[in-house]
Amino acid sequence: EEQRRRLHLAATVGNNFTNVILQMSYRICREAEVEFTMLRELLLETVRRQDGRPPIDLQTGAAARGDISTQESHLAAMTDHPGYADVYRQLSSLIRQEILLREEE
Repeated sequence: EEQRRRLHLAATVGNNFTNVILQMSYRICREAEVEFTMLRELLLETVRRQDGRPPIDLQTGAAARGDISTQESHLAAMTDHPGYADVYRQLSSLIRQEILLREEE
């Protein structure tokens, strides 16, 4: 029963939360007058690469690199979406924490 509850939680995080993140991405594209479908191959490749290794081992991007100036630039582009900026900050922090934890293992 505990395994089932945890699996449901993992599915919720992996699916539902990913979906709302994709909605954020969709809205950012739409506001920039860029086709969201331009991201399709990148997004599919992100899922295809999941092969049982810890996903953090495959993490890329500004947060993974500790690239503060790029993160600040991204945040500056979200002034019309303070909620998105909050999510960005939280997830960027979590990425850094997970990378540091993985390095300690």
